[in-house]
Amino acid sequence: MKRLFGICIVLISLASMNLMHQDHYTVDNKKSTITWTGEKIASKHTGNISISKGIISIDHGNIAAASFEVDMNSITNADLESEKYNKMLVDHLNGEDFFDIKKYPVASFKMLKSKQTTKAHIVKGELTIKDKVHPVTATLNLEQNETGLVVRGEMIFDRTKFGIVYKSGNFFESLGDKMIHDEVKLQFEITATRKQ
Repeated sequence: MKRLFGICIVLISLASMNLMHQDHYTVDNKKSTITWTGEKIASKHTGNISISKGIISIDHGNIAAASFEVDMNSITNADLESEKYNKMLVDHLNGEDFFDIKKYPVASFKMLKSKQTTKAHIVKGELTIKDKVHPVTATLNLEQNETGLVVRGEMIFDRTKFGIVYKSGNFFESLGDKMIHDEVKLQFEITATRKQ
């Protein structure tokens, strides 16, 4: 019994030491950007969307935990110079055909596991859009310093997995050059500050 108790104490101590080695960071949403890209047959659109909050934990250079929330009301377009057509596109993205932001104002990502390679961190997690949850994979690079870190990387998700099937070639026939690809690319540069 004493031996079992001693083993439990050792395991608890090791777990505590592991947590002590982790550095915890809070995302600075004013210094962080997410760029989205959606493509059609012969063209594409790109723009930005804002992180509302997020946390990242680093353990000896490895990503131990990460979660983010995205403000869906912050969607912008960056490639259409016409104010009229820019607004039309953003309003369409905000509407029921796409992200339906009045009903679903927040999207989120939660990391489940991370693997470090010689070139990058491969992060697997769950993406939640319109209350639908599906697995995704992100490729990340870290720059860590004494006061914070910068995370750069990208993720590609299939919009149809989240019920966004507008002009998808997998759901509608004879779309021609009006077809919109299912894959949406997210590229991000996230700045985070170390928690004191």
